[in-house]
Amino acid sequence: KKIGDTEYGIGWFPMGGYVQMSGIMDESMDKEALAKPIQDYEFRAKPAWQRMIILLGGIIVNILLAFVIYAGMSYTWGDKYLPVENAVYGISVDSLGSSIGLQDGDMITHVNGKAIEKFSDIKMTMILDLAENITVKRGEKTFEISGLDDSFYAKILNRTGTVFSLNILPKIGSFSDESLLEKAGAEKGDIIVSINNIEVKSFAKLNEIKEDLANQMVSLKLNRQGKIMEYNLKLGEDAMLGFKVDKMEKLFDFGRTEYTLVEAIISGPVKTWKTLDDYLKQFKLIFNKEIKGYKQVGGFAAIGGMFPDKADFTWEIFWKLTAFLSVMLAFLNLLPIPALDGGHA
Repeated sequence: KKIGDTEYGIGWFPMGGYVQMSGIMDESMDKEALAKPIQDYEFRAKPAWQRMIILLGGIIVNILLAFVIYAGMSYTWGDKYLPVENAVYGISVDSLGSSIGLQDGDMITHVNGKAIEKFSDIKMTMILDLAENITVKRGEKTFEISGLDDSFYAKILNRTGTVFSLNILPKIGSFSDESLLEKAGAEKGDIIVSINNIEVKSFAKLNEIKEDLANQMVSLKLNRQGKIMEYNLKLGEDAMLGFKVDKMEKLFDFGRTEYTLVEAIISGPVKTWKTLDDYLKQFKLIFNKEIKGYKQVGGFAAIGGMFPDKADFTWEIFWKLTAFLSVMLAFLNLLPIPALDGGHA
C-alpha cells in the first residue's frame, strides 16, 4: 500500500525484511539510475554521517533487540545451570574422549588452568580457546591431560566424536507403553547396573551396548535400593527396553541466579557482548587450516535445526536462540561484503 511517497508491504514468506530507499543503490546494478541527477530527497544526497546511520540502523536494532531479549530472560527465568561439583556422576565419554585418556565418571574441573563453574561451559571453553590442557578429577585423584591440538578439535567439529556428555545413570524414571522392563518386573527407581554381565555406568553406555543386541535374549541386573535384581528378556528389533530417566531437575541439583529488574537490564548488554565474543571465536575457526571450520558453516537448514522439536519446546529456549541469531545477523551484516549493510557502509 502506498502512503505518501512510501510503499509498504508484507511478504508472504516472513523471513527477514528489506528497505529500499530512494537514491540508495548498488552501483554495480543501478548504473542508469546512478547517472541521473541527484535529487535533494534521495539517500545519496545526504551527508555521509546520515547515510552511515541509515546503513547501520538494522545492525544497531539487532543489537538492541538482543539487549531486550537477554534482559527479559534474566528477569523472567534467571540463569539456571549445573555447577561442575553437582555433576555427581561425572561425564560419559565416547571413543574420542577415550583416545585422550578420559574415562566414564571423570570430571573436568579446569581448562587451560582456568576453573570452570558451569558444566555447560566445559566443552565450549575447550573448543573456543583451543585449549591445550585440561584438569581431570577421577575419584580422589586429580591430574592433567595435555597435548590437545588442532587435529583433536577438527575431529569434534567434523562430527567424528563429541568427546563427552553429562553422565546420567540408567535409573528408571518412568515406563513407556508396552515396556519390556515393566512386564519383566522392574520398578521405578531401579538402576540398571549391567547387561549380559557388561557393566553399565551411564545411560549413554547402555544405549551403546544394546545397539548390537536387537532380537536377542539379554540378562539385566538392576539395583533396587541396594538389592540386585536379575531379569531375562528378549529385545525387539529396535532393542528398546521401554523406560525413560527422570527429568534433569530431579537427577541433579541445579544452581540458579536470580535478577532484580535493574540487574536484568544491566545483564542485557553483558550477555549480548558475551554472545558476540563467543561467536567471534567460533568465526575464527572457519579460517583455521587444520580445523577447517568452514565445513560446518550452514544456511537456513542449519538455523532451522537449532530450534527445538515441539516436544522439547520452551519459550526460554526459543528466546535464547532468537537473541543469538540477532547477534549473529548483526555481526554478519557488518562484514564489508557487497550488498550487505557493512558493504554499503
